Amino acid sequence: MPTSRGFDTFFGYCNGFIDYYDYTHLYPSGMSPLEEQYQESFYGIDLQDGTKVVKDIRGQYATDLFTEKANIIIRNHDTSKPLFLYLPHLAVHTGNRYRPLQAPFEVVNQFDYIRNQSRKTFAGMVAKMDNSVGNVFEALHDKNMLANTIFVFASDNGGETNLNKNGYASNYPLRGKKFTIWEGGIRVPAFIWSPLLQLREPRISNQLMHVTDWLPTLYTAAGGDTRDLRDVDGQSIWDALVTNSPSTRTEILHNIDPIYNISSLRRGDLKLITGNLTTDLGTWSGRVVLEDMDKPQSMDEWVFKNGCKTRDILKKMGMYLPQAADTWRKGSEVKCDGVPETANECKPLHAPCLYNITADPCEMKNIANHYPEVVQSMLDTIKTYEKQAVNPQFQDQDPHGDPMCHGFAYVPWLDPEHITNCPFF
Repeated sequence: MPTSRGFDTFFGYCNGFIDYYDYTHLYPSGMSPLEEQYQESFYGIDLQDGTKVVKDIRGQYATDLFTEKANIIIRNHDTSKPLFLYLPHLAVHTGNRYRPLQAPFEVVNQFDYIRNQSRKTFAGMVAKMDNSVGNVFEALHDKNMLANTIFVFASDNGGETNLNKNGYASNYPLRGKKFTIWEGGIRVPAFIWSPLLQLREPRISNQLMHVTDWLPTLYTAAGGDTRDLRDVDGQSIWDALVTNSPSTRTEILHNIDPIYNISSLRRGDLKLITGNLTTDLGTWSGRVVLEDMDKPQSMDEWVFKNGCKTRDILKKMGMYLPQAADTWRKGSEVKCDGVPETANECKPLHAPCLYNITADPCEMKNIANHYPEVVQSMLDTIKTYEKQAVNPQFQDQDPHGDPMCHGFAYVPWLDPEHITNCPFF
């Protein structure tokens, strides 16, 4: 549990998702990840406060509940001491398969211009998460903490676009989706706000960064010495962010998957993809979601038409940096030459594919044939990483963890206090 891994408090769930209103998790029956045995379904409550299962709260929308708990921590914080608050929302992940998309109806009804009902609900889920960001920012303001705060918003993967998996997101014009190593699956939106960045105007960061870099980056910003972290994969790019200088990172290992035999490496501007990749090769999905809207003349006017807590607070503090509408967004929009129909062929199963991600973020122009020596060098690097890789540790389902054995709740079933002679084995 997080409280055994450095956190003082924890309120949340342990599985990949839960229902937005009753906080249960349905682990569906089916084959194990390695397809070695059939697994029965598990179903039970997955909401913990510290190490205790929470059974007396039901019916409050999960995004609001987690925001409320975060704001309580902020209100009760002793500002003479540092605070690290990690708020990994359930939103906008789907819930249980029997009701995957959930949002309050009054919020969903704000999106009547969206014709598809599922997409309309998904928009409501996004809106509630957006409101949460504003509410947390407001709590920090009310506590007079913003002047010494670093506020980070980041996603963990690209959106799911497969409608059969209730995917109503869009990564377009990027190629790919969740669970793929195309840019649509791994290139995610993020922002960082802080007076400590000493910005005079908004800036689009083009520094290369991997998710593992957040730890040393934030540790450096807080005054720590990254040598204290010892052997970690991440690199601090705090100085690069403050001075707008090149990132110290020049290479990212996107993936080595020995089960499906797929690997990908980024080096500078170039990205190599190799292995048994036979599906989603032509996936530039998400264009369909654009059918319901026309791009407004002013994006700022459209976004702020119903008000914005964060903008109002920053203006009140004299810290709102944009001087003119929309200009601060320039450079953030992904633009690509060509259309998917004209993309040249890439079949990683037969030969590695190489892309200049800076010039071709939509991965339409495979340039591997033009740079055979670069391809070989990057393949050699992947082989070096493979020698250090640890085998995946998929575990088959353990019947001792069935929530029916633990009062209809997910618990750390191997801990002594939870060991039981359950009749469901």
